[in-house]
Amino acid sequence: MLRLLCVLSVCCPLWTSAQITSPALPTTKYLLLADYKQAVHHVVTHRTGTEYINVSTATVEIFNILLPRPASSDSLLITCSVLPSAEGQLRWSQVQLDSIPKTQIVSRVQLVREAQQRLMAFEQAGRPPTRTLLSSQDFLPIVERQGKYYLPQATVLTSFLLLKPGAVHTVAQASLALIDVKSPVFATDDLLKEAVKRTGNPHAQLWVVLVAGNLLQGRNHGRYEFWSNVQPQSHPSLLHEGIGSFLYQPGIGIVSGKYQTYFSSYGQFVDDFLDIVSVDEKFSKAP
Repeated sequence: MLRLLCVLSVCCPLWTSAQITSPALPTTKYLLLADYKQAVHHVVTHRTGTEYINVSTATVEIFNILLPRPASSDSLLITCSVLPSAEGQLRWSQVQLDSIPKTQIVSRVQLVREAQQRLMAFEQAGRPPTRTLLSSQDFLPIVERQGKYYLPQATVLTSFLLLKPGAVHTVAQASLALIDVKSPVFATDDLLKEAVKRTGNPHAQLWVVLVAGNLLQGRNHGRYEFWSNVQPQSHPSLLHEGIGSFLYQPGIGIVSGKYQTYFSSYGQFVDDFLDIVSVDEKFSKAP
């Protein structure tokens, strides 16, 4: 099993007025995940083809952290996506754990607070059509392999989500912060037909006319596909777009994404999910 550390930055307002008086964490902190083995799930995804900078492959490693939300039946999902270089490669460098000050290791309570801060900030902002408040590039997972620890020399996108079944019944109720596996299916084909009817434009494009949260598209091999659309921008940042459309597997977390903004910044636009190679070190039988 992988044993992980993560680096995180804490900057959002706290969940309750009582917590607001709590001292702020230092800018950079490390989170030791070896104590939460059952809460951490490792997924390897892979793309083969020539679309991405004319290379044959691109790999994304995903580290999901599933934690209970205090005083609730809902769960928090923190997902670290380690993204490849322009050449499609993931590079890791060895790191010595004794170089990390013990005073900078974040507890489970602090990680939960970080997630709740971001979710509350998103709600207080009126659920803006951007993932900026729900995304971060400050987490750097440190992975143990054969007794040695490695730090990714890559971009790491961290996403904060709330698993809340039964919360979404209409398109308007969908949120970029929520994953609801009990939601009705809102197929993009049907949404596009409605958009054409509403706008009177037979050439309407869904990504232009509809800003939406995470909308369930269906289920396949026990995994749920979600589509969303943030506010269109001419040159969106990675934090604005975030993971984009994704596949979610209960008990595991995000098992694949499209990462359209990230991959498009290096080459052609690719609108496909990465193939799932393995989940928790077991090879995946489903694409």
